[in-house]
Amino acid sequence: MDSLLRDLRFALRTFSRSPSITLISVLALALGIGSTTAIFSVIQNTLLDPFPYRGSDRLVIVRIHDSAQSEPGGREQYSHSEFVEIQKENHVFEGIMGESRSRTRLVASRGR
Repeated sequence: MDSLLRDLRFALRTFSRSPSITLISVLALALGIGSTTAIFSVIQNTLLDPFPYRGSDRLVIVRIHDSAQSEPGGREQYSHSEFVEIQKENHVFEGIMGESRSRTRLVASRGR
C-alpha cells in the first residue's frame, strides 16, 4: 500500500510539471472510452439484442415456397389474404405479426 501511495504522488508531481501533456492524455482517454462505449452500444442494440421486447430470440420468419414462381428458399412477402390464411392455420406459434407497405401492422394472437 505504501508503494502505491508513492507511485500516486510521483504521478501527480509529473502531471503537475507538464499540464498540457496531462490535458492531452486525459482528453485522449476520454475520447477513447467514449467512442468505445458508443460503438458497443450500437453493436449491442443492432446485432446482439435488436428487438426491445422479451422473447426476441424466439422470433421466426415464415416463408412461402411456391415452386412455380418463388426464388430458392421461399418468399417472405405475401398478400393480406395469405396472411389471414396463415393466421387461421396457425397451430404452432403464439402469435403472428405482419407489416404492409403502408406501414400498417397486422397482428394476430392465437386465441382470436
